[in-house]
Amino acid sequence: GMGAMFVPLSTITFASIAPSDRPAATSMFSLMRNVGSAIGVSVVTFMLAQNTQINHEQLGAHVNPYNPVMGFLPDMWNTATLKGAAALDAVVNQQATAIAYFNDFKMMAIVSFALIPLLFLFRTPKRAPGSDVHIVLE
Repeated sequence: GMGAMFVPLSTITFASIAPSDRPAATSMFSLMRNVGSAIGVSVVTFMLAQNTQINHEQLGAHVNPYNPVMGFLPDMWNTATLKGAAALDAVVNQQATAIAYFNDFKMMAIVSFALIPLLFLFRTPKRAPGSDVHIVLE
């Protein structure tokens, strides 16, 4: 997906910039892209950690001796032993992490679909003078 996004973005960005201004524009474009990527990764990582904790708490609330389903668990998840309680906690944590990943992907999909209408605001850029590339083969 990155190649499908950054190539058109770079093309649109540099199409209307004069060749003499492209070095400065390239550095600014790279800076903004890196800062935006860092912020996006930070937000997604924060949401993953937060959702994992929330889901672990919600799933763990159902793991108690009064839940009738607990009587059907295999002996390896017997909460009466420390080893069994740790194994059951690992399974709950695994499920909580999977739900958190699903929630993160759902959030990214919603944001992506919400930004699609912005594509209609773009117009075809006017080419900068002298920006046409001519290759001479001898």
